[in-house]
Amino acid sequence: MPLRLLLIFFVTFYFGFVRADYGDRPVDWTAKDTAIFQDYAIRALNAKSSIKNNYWAHYWLSEKLNQFQLSEMRLTNTPTPLLIDQNSINAFALPGNLIGIHTGLWRFAQSEDELLSVLAHEMGHISLDHFTRLSADRAQKGWLIASGIVLSFLLANENPEAANAALLSSFAAASQQNLSFSQAMELEADQFGQDLLKHLGYEPHAGRHFFTRLDQQTFANTQTEFLRSHPLGSTRASKLSSAEKQSPSSEQPKVFDFINLLVLQHDQNGTFEFLKRTLAERSLTPVMGDDPHLEYALALFALTQDQKQAPFLERLSQVTNRFPNYFPAWHKRLEVALEINSKDKCEVWQNLPAGFAQSNLSLDALETIAQGAQHCQPIASVEWQARYFWRSGQEEKAMSLLRNSIIREQNTNQLARLKNQLNTFNERYERLR
Repeated sequence: MPLRLLLIFFVTFYFGFVRADYGDRPVDWTAKDTAIFQDYAIRALNAKSSIKNNYWAHYWLSEKLNQFQLSEMRLTNTPTPLLIDQNSINAFALPGNLIGIHTGLWRFAQSEDELLSVLAHEMGHISLDHFTRLSADRAQKGWLIASGIVLSFLLANENPEAANAALLSSFAAASQQNLSFSQAMELEADQFGQDLLKHLGYEPHAGRHFFTRLDQQTFANTQTEFLRSHPLGSTRASKLSSAEKQSPSSEQPKVFDFINLLVLQHDQNGTFEFLKRTLAERSLTPVMGDDPHLEYALALFALTQDQKQAPFLERLSQVTNRFPNYFPAWHKRLEVALEINSKDKCEVWQNLPAGFAQSNLSLDALETIAQGAQHCQPIASVEWQARYFWRSGQEEKAMSLLRNSIIREQNTNQLARLKNQLNTFNERYERLR
């Protein structure tokens, strides 16, 4: 979509609605407006192949954000995570209740707690209602801030420096005082994140470690530090609690490390050797533990070692039997069964947990369900295929599929479902034209 049209959409939202009372309804949007923008943002990023669509990573990030949300009662809805396929060390919160983490930041973090400190910081921007506070004098400054956010969002996938400059120029044009306010908000979100981690039993000083290391590889002078909307690492580290620094934990690898190795192909904290050793021990004593993430990681790791799909499916079957509500194993089990055309693929489809299909699915999970429906439940195939096309940024293709299916559909109930889905897509699509 052209920048001019998206800017009109954003500014309409920015000025057109009554101020919300909750942190997950930023910049004066209603809950419906938030959902529409979130849907658009994900579609736009998927259309540019900017999201690392891995359901396991998405599921784990969602778990952590849900844990944060349950502890932080100011939020009424859990933010939706986006894993952005960019090597830059960056993270962001967006209107629409979205939190993005770049793959470069995941690889840069040395521990799970460091990554969670960034996640908690970005959640702080939403929970502390920073988007609404930035729009306090919206009649004079709002359109400048809105245009900066939109331009930053559109450019971030291709040129992070241009995105930062665009956002910076908008804040600077709005006023130097407003920029200082944004710096204060960054520090406020840092403290929010530290307090949240401490409350939940994570390493509260992980943010200090992260920002200190970040500063060591970042060069900037006093002038650029003042003009940036994000203070430098040294500034942020020094503002956090001055309690004695602690070294990153030396305990065994965690889910963060498993995803780092098996999804992002980045080995640290001895993850490869840990999984190799644990897998060897399991061959002697095949007793499954209590951590579904570990069992799933071992299954994926075993596949990388022997490349045999049949034993992999058997391992996944054991994981889903032991942990029937662990969605990543179900997703991968269905995906592989469809890939090798297993005779059990429709049995897997029929046994999918009820909550899986209704959960917040990444694009790869939507594609797997759409393929499963095509083979095992044809009456639902069109709905799932349309959802996949829509979420991938192929809106016209999704709506065309629904229109053609409506013409041919004879089942009254199914016809009503297809019409409802098409109406929803049409409403959201026309809103942005």
